Amino acid sequence: MKIHLISVMTPRRVLLSAGIFILLGAFAPCPAADEPAPTPAQIEAEKNRIAADVAFQMGRAFLNGEGTPKDEKKAVEFFRKSAELGNGKAQNNLGLMYAQGRGINADPVEALKWLRLAAGQGIPETQENLGLMLRFGRGVPKNVTEAAEWLEKAAEQGRVSAQSEVGHLYFTGKDGVPRDYDKAMRWLKAAAERGVVPAQNTLGFMYESGAGTPADPVAAVHWFRLAAERGDSKAQANLGSAYATGSGIEKDLSRAYQWLSLSAAQGEALGKVPLGELEKSIKPEDVAAGKKLAEDWLAQHGRAPGK
Repeated sequence: MKIHLISVMTPRRVLLSAGIFILLGAFAPCPAADEPAPTPAQIEAEKNRIAADVAFQMGRAFLNGEGTPKDEKKAVEFFRKSAELGNGKAQNNLGLMYAQGRGINADPVEALKWLRLAAGQGIPETQENLGLMLRFGRGVPKNVTEAAEWLEKAAEQGRVSAQSEVGHLYFTGKDGVPRDYDKAMRWLKAAAERGVVPAQNTLGFMYESGAGTPADPVAAVHWFRLAAERGDSKAQANLGSAYATGSGIEKDLSRAYQWLSLSAAQGEALGKVPLGELEKSIKPEDVAAGKKLAEDWLAQHGRAPGK
């Protein structure tokens, strides 16, 4: 699970440039003659926005040690100043630092407070952060129902990890999230098309079993193969079983042995069991061919199973 501190590109001499930025902000161009003068409320809002942006940059500099010694306590101070002025990026970072106990004592209540504020501003990284943390109970109390809500919001904005995660939540229908094969298909397909391996395998299973879609063994093999070629042990087992039965592809016991043995070598039960059954009836020449195919695959991919 990847949790993202939000950053932006800034000059390395941020401590100096921040002061210049504040000074420049005090000399905003006058409105054109035909434009209404800003109201006091608008002026105050702009001042707060500038101050929040500068405080965020200062927090980022102390967090990463850019132009100043790294100091996570000072990073928290500046992120807090920025967050209190409404900066969503700072709210995200402050929430994560509370969750992780970085620069301040860990506090799940404060973590949720700031992350929810940032996520409520529509920041997709924060929505994904919050969803994943709630999903697995990392730094905050586990709440899978709320996790699904934030992950789906992030998925709507194109966050691929969120698409895969919420797709699997709707597929399994556990922990208070109702099973919804239509939503599962939508999000798993979106993630699979962008190369997320677990999503590719689960999507293959949905096509194979007809879960939420008409059964399509050919489509199932397509998705199993994409994930299997990336080394996924479950997909290798599923592809091997398809070759063994001729489901969605021409039956080929050598290819079945290849993929089932690769899966089993990674300790995958889904590969071990059908491999054991296959070995009871397969011809020695098909075993030899299957072993050669597996060796060639490993040589091409430059790693042993599971590596």
